[in-house]
Amino acid sequence: MGEVAPPTHNDAPVTARQGEGAGTLTSSEVSRNQMQPSAPSPLGPLSATGLRNARMMGLLERIAAKFNDADLPLIVLKGGALNLTVYERLHQRPMDDLDLLIRPEELDRALGLIEELGGLRSESQVRGDFFPRFHYETEYTIGSIHPVKIDLHVRPFRPLRYAQLVPKDAFQARSRPVPIGRATILIPSTEEMLIHLTAHAAIHGCARRMWLEDIRLWIAAHRQELDWDRFVTTVNRWRLALPVRIALQRVETQFGPVCPPSVSQALSNARVSWRDRLALRQAPRDAGHPASHIAVNALCTPGWRFKIGYLRAMLFPDRSHMAHWYGRNHRGWLP
Repeated sequence: MGEVAPPTHNDAPVTARQGEGAGTLTSSEVSRNQMQPSAPSPLGPLSATGLRNARMMGLLERIAAKFNDADLPLIVLKGGALNLTVYERLHQRPMDDLDLLIRPEELDRALGLIEELGGLRSESQVRGDFFPRFHYETEYTIGSIHPVKIDLHVRPFRPLRYAQLVPKDAFQARSRPVPIGRATILIPSTEEMLIHLTAHAAIHGCARRMWLEDIRLWIAAHRQELDWDRFVTTVNRWRLALPVRIALQRVETQFGPVCPPSVSQALSNARVSWRDRLALRQAPRDAGHPASHIAVNALCTPGWRFKIGYLRAMLFPDRSHMAHWYGRNHRGWLP
């Protein structure tokens, strides 16, 4: 599986290094050595979170190396990016999965590389072309004993409205490489990473304090280099002012001011339509309210042809999808 092995405690006698008088150290020498300060473990205190994150980051290194060898750009988002750049110990920021972003035109090659690493794709979506045309990600798992879930994105966000408003090359042009073991992987630019963290938190209803802490720490770590004018301009161009503003307000309610007052004012003055408000209100409820999820997507997404294609896919799913719902096979089973 390529997982990182957990650290083990060595209970064998402590011996001197070869060439320096091999033999067992005396108890007084062991005691002196134990009193010397040692470098902190990158895992932090031994914990399930630290071990799980180590396993996931070890897999991320393997994936990054595979994509490096294929000369295929790969961006890591959320927990993976933050554990590489902001958090000092792997136990500090739990991870549920690996979120990876690729260029839509590189999808087939990326899927092939993930499958070469042993990735198993999740159940088919409603139609063969639903991803990437309408859905923003597909799910893989790698490993069997401790499987790691990978969300492979062609777009950074849901709901469907953002598929039409956020550019297809968002985060790609200004992404920057960071090392991970013997490989490198891309993360979004400072401003665009902040956009992703804030929009993602708001789309999910700012339901986890961890997401707000991510935003606060990212701003604190990059305060000197953050170009707030570029940040506001990009937010407005991508029509994300509402979710970004809501998330930043929640962060400031929890932790105090994190951005200049002029930024808050600019986001408050940005144009927000009823479609923006409705799409964002529905987004945290999508999983539990599928009918309203479809209706809001149809109401709020620009482009009539795109919307008609989406509704057709939802109303007339293909046979492979419906076979999971209906186990009998007879004439007329699909209707």
